[in-house]
Amino acid sequence: MPLLDRTLPYDELVLVYPDAADTASDRAASDLAARADADATVASATTNIHCAASSSLPNIPLPDGYRWCAHPERRRSQWSQLMVACGFPYTAAEAQSFWDAMETADPAAFASNLFFILDADNNLAATCGLWPGAHFDPARWRLHWVMCAPEHQGRGLAKAACLAAREAFLQNSAMDGPLYVVTQAQSWAAIGLYEKLGFVPYEGATCKASVEENRAVWQQARTLIKERYGIEV
Repeated sequence: MPLLDRTLPYDELVLVYPDAADTASDRAASDLAARADADATVASATTNIHCAASSSLPNIPLPDGYRWCAHPERRRSQWSQLMVACGFPYTAAEAQSFWDAMETADPAAFASNLFFILDADNNLAATCGLWPGAHFDPARWRLHWVMCAPEHQGRGLAKAACLAAREAFLQNSAMDGPLYVVTQAQSWAAIGLYEKLGFVPYEGATCKASVEENRAVWQQARTLIKERYGIEV
């Protein structure tokens, strides 16, 4: 069963990790959407969020043969190549431009919020990052560029990287929430991963789409994934 289905829509699907005001991670998406303004999309968000750097490695356990990367900021080339290998619709040069833009915006925050996993040959196997997103105003932190090399999939590495990023967010009081993540129906398997980590579908307004638009893309994704893979998201 493929983990990536290019025949499914590429529309953005937003999931949020409920903060302290949301008492359970399985809160229905409709409850979250009810708090959104149904009459207008949210104003454009800023992304100048800063936080203190941390030098400690994640304490999330990894399978034998894998280790956390101590200096992920030195892995620009491997990161861009991994993006291509994972099937993102970008070239390696475009991926490097994304890296450069994030690093230039806040070098300290960038380096401290990358969570990279290396294999026994010192190659980049999986990644997740924390970075200010542009879907909400005020801006919120998001899990970003979650990737796992095809040859390393099925070993819980993407989950470990996401867990490391989520825990870093929860332990940093300077980071405003709720934390969120963006995916697509094409990455249907990733939706299940994020839900297992406590994220729930968000159908309210964002800076990029109205309530009606977000509800429509989620409904379409649920229908297609259920029809094709027999899985409810």
